[in-house]
Amino acid sequence: MIEIQHSYVTLLWNYLLHRHGDIDAIRIFSNLNGIYLRMQRVSQAVNAEIRTRNDLSTLHEAFNRAVIIDSDNK
Repeated sequence: MIEIQHSYVTLLWNYLLHRHGDIDAIRIFSNLNGIYLRMQRVSQAVNAEIRTRNDLSTLHEAFNRAVIIDSDNK
């Protein structure tokens, strides 16, 4: 799995270099990393809300079932 991720990151980096040059490639790649990290924080906050709020317990159970179903399909 790590090798596949590395391949995609390398492909993206090479594309950015070719399309935008060194400085803009660094800027764009850095921005993408920042956005990804912010999305992770938001996702964790939403997950914490869903797990801890009683009024969202039905949603939490549905997500758990979806994860189990998705895991079975891999």
